[in-house]
Amino acid sequence: MARDLDKRLSKGTTATATLQAWCEEHSLSTGAITVICHHQGNAVAVGQDVLEALKSLPGEPIVYRRVQLVRADVPLVEAENWFLPQRLLPRMNETLASTKLPFGQVIAPLAPSRRTLHRCFPGYALDQDGQQPPEVILEHTAVVISGGGVPLALVKERFRSELVPFSLPAECDSGDISRR
Repeated sequence: MARDLDKRLSKGTTATATLQAWCEEHSLSTGAITVICHHQGNAVAVGQDVLEALKSLPGEPIVYRRVQLVRADVPLVEAENWFLPQRLLPRMNETLASTKLPFGQVIAPLAPSRRTLHRCFPGYALDQDGQQPPEVILEHTAVVISGGGVPLALVKERFRSELVPFSLPAECDSGDISRR
């Protein structure tokens, strides 16, 4: 199922829209996806990979945001987001700074799309009984682009195992079933 989610994210407009639909289809909690913002501010040290992906101009400010996307109390994604505030509408920047709305929802009027640069399916971190699902099932690095083809953000996302069902191995009981 992680590969199905990967395909949908790669074809989707934003991770937020794709995740909202995914959660509805798989009856994963209820309500809108919201953000728990762990950090937002001007990016101090920006890597060359970020600058190149954003096609940023010299001196163009970049904002860094580290968030967790949740639906009700279910954690879905941990994300880092480098975005160019001057490429967004002023009210979008205000909304990002003052609400729990996800980036993808806020920039929806810009008709965004995603271009996946890197994907990874981390290995399973199993406990002694082999029954512990991995914490992260999918990692993406993607550029978010406006409908006009302008890079808006670079996102590095870690999609959590809560997004896909994991079944435990069947259990067998060797006790006396005649007493049941």
